[in-house]
Amino acid sequence: MEAIVEFLRGNLGVTGIPLAYVVRENQAIAADPADGWATLQDEMINRAPIVNAANVRTDTFITDNQRTWVLISTICRESECWTYVKRGQRTRDGRLAFRSMYNHYLGPNAVDNMANSAERKLTRTTYEGEKKRWNFEKFTNVHMNAHHTLEGLTRYGYAGIDERSKVRYLIDGVKTPSLDAVKTRIMSDAALRGNFSGCVTLYRDMIEQQQTQEKKSLNISVTETEDKKDGGKKKKNGKGSISADQVEDRYYDSKEYAKLSDDAKLKLKRLRENRGSNPKKKKQKTNAYSKKDVRSVAALVAAVQQHSINDDDGAASDAETEPTDNRNNSALTRQTGSRRGGR
Repeated sequence: MEAIVEFLRGNLGVTGIPLAYVVRENQAIAADPADGWATLQDEMINRAPIVNAANVRTDTFITDNQRTWVLISTICRESECWTYVKRGQRTRDGRLAFRSMYNHYLGPNAVDNMANSAERKLTRTTYEGEKKRWNFEKFTNVHMNAHHTLEGLTRYGYAGIDERSKVRYLIDGVKTPSLDAVKTRIMSDAALRGNFSGCVTLYRDMIEQQQTQEKKSLNISVTETEDKKDGGKKKKNGKGSISADQVEDRYYDSKEYAKLSDDAKLKLKRLRENRGSNPKKKKQKTNAYSKKDVRSVAALVAAVQQHSINDDDGAASDAETEPTDNRNNSALTRQTGSRRGGR
């Protein structure tokens, strides 16, 4: 509604008066305020005559009213509000179209509904900490938009909202215990209880301090984790260095050797000289055979031994059953069969 009024303020009637006077609330001419009009345009809009002494619409107003109808219908024809604007279509009455739309959207019932909706937003909108899609900035924006709505309804009969109520809604919506100190500070300061902007600034400063501390803690945690990955063998007075007390007689690769302090390198050299061996060389295996080879050899030996025993048993058995003389030799046995038949 305010946008339509502003649009009509930029369009002039037949006498050069802004067409916003056609849709003003009071049909009668307004009295001059004690401190005067803010602008000459406001004076023309509020003092331009709509009806004459006989309470009949003037010719100038009728012409301007029809032109106002053309402008309003052009704006609202494709919108849902056309249902209410259409009432002035037959008579091309711009004032009737605007006042019908005004009574629907900004009438007594509509104002109460808008006020209730804004107050519900203030009551139900909460802040529980910085999230990816919801933070304190968005939380305060919802509150400020609701404040603008309620303050804008004062000209239509709403009582409005005071600063203390704004602060009360703000601190009630903050649900994180980490900001209880700010709430205590506000409740103990009479000036802050009536300063919404000051309370928002106080909350924002506390949140920024907490985020800074969290970043420092995170950096310390990452550093400690990296230290643990390095084995925790770092010298206190040197970044990433290994002291002589921590050096061991073992092989160090290039990265590990670079972390050794000068004393540690000297001690490692002495340890190697005393041992008389190079840690890079791998020790030779004392046992050239694996367990599998040992089992195979043992099985082979057992098989040979068993075979020898069997041969000995067989020979003893033959010696006991048959005497060992030439009479039993197969070569001396007389052949029978075909040879005997040949004779």
